[in-house]
Amino acid sequence: ERYEDANVKVESRVIDTEGKIVAKCSADGSVELRDKAVLKYSTTLEGAHLWDIDDPYLYTLVTDVYADGELTDSYSTRFGCRTFVLDSNKGLFLNGRRVQIKGVCAHQDQGLFGKAVPDNIHRLKVRMIKEMGANAYRCAHYPQADILMSEFDKQGVLVMAETRWFSSSRSSLDDMRTLVRRDRNHPSVIMWSVGNEEYYFGTSQGERIATRMISEVKKSDCTRPVMVANATDPELCTVYG
Repeated sequence: ERYEDANVKVESRVIDTEGKIVAKCSADGSVELRDKAVLKYSTTLEGAHLWDIDDPYLYTLVTDVYADGELTDSYSTRFGCRTFVLDSNKGLFLNGRRVQIKGVCAHQDQGLFGKAVPDNIHRLKVRMIKEMGANAYRCAHYPQADILMSEFDKQGVLVMAETRWFSSSRSSLDDMRTLVRRDRNHPSVIMWSVGNEEYYFGTSQGERIATRMISEVKKSDCTRPVMVANATDPELCTVYG
């Protein structure tokens, strides 16, 4: 922590699987005593190798933060590049190719381990999902372990990430916002779910709650569709936004 104003610089570089820097960018700014600042910058990744369920290619974004010329922080983010279109009549198109979703849903717990699951068990779980012929996973129904989400990226599994509570209360919206901001860089995540098996889905009150929650999702990520999960009435399994 610093107790004086600082001139800052943020540098980012995109690294491919061979360790080569394929894009980079930076921005300069200043931060006042005990304050925060937002620096915005961008770059273009030419000829990107696309992430796919059959070819889960990942890049690494390394970001370094400097204060008065001194390196103060460094952070690495794995990400992938892909396109997808969800057409209500024709289905899902991943990188222009039609893909039939063959999905499973599961909680994070694993047998006698409960939720204290070793990383290698998460890796095995994803591998077994792939081996059984599935290509998609619904997070039922809360943010699941970072390592599990990373394995979906690495092994090529599509994901619907789901928040815990179908509610427009401040705490529920905070939880959902945290989920979206944590997982929005995962190429495996193709949609968000704002609720699970709620009576309110089919009511006007439910529509108001969903509208409020979706508006918050879109503030953090406007690239993915938002829906709800319902096992009792297929007509209520609606893509809301």
